[in-house]
Amino acid sequence: MIPTVNPQVQKTVEEHLAQVRGVRGALVVAADGLPLCGYELDDERIEHWAALGATLMGVARRAAERAEGRGIRTLVVDMNDGRIVLAEAGGESVLLVIAAQDAELDPSGPELSALTDQLTAILGSGPTTTD
Repeated sequence: MIPTVNPQVQKTVEEHLAQVRGVRGALVVAADGLPLCGYELDDERIEHWAALGATLMGVARRAAERAEGRGIRTLVVDMNDGRIVLAEAGGESVLLVIAAQDAELDPSGPELSALTDQLTAILGSGPTTTD
């Protein structure tokens, strides 16, 4: 089992996602790939998911910068039988949620937005960029 780096982050993730049907697992990962907490994930795969989440969001952030975008809200990997949703979670951290195809988790919906807002309040907003 991964150590919970921030118990408040763990509690927030559990409280929000326990109410969402179809969530297979989730984690919050720092930009450097350090898992901050996990939810319903196989402990043997947590490092894999953490590295994947940090890498995918890092690439998406760089692509958004090159496209002169103003950051990433969510990134969705749509699979045949589900999806992986990544969202900014404050302090340059990433929330990664693995969900079934019929999950009650809308990547741009209020549940995910409320969760990421709370995580940002806990973790901070991270460094700001100036042009």
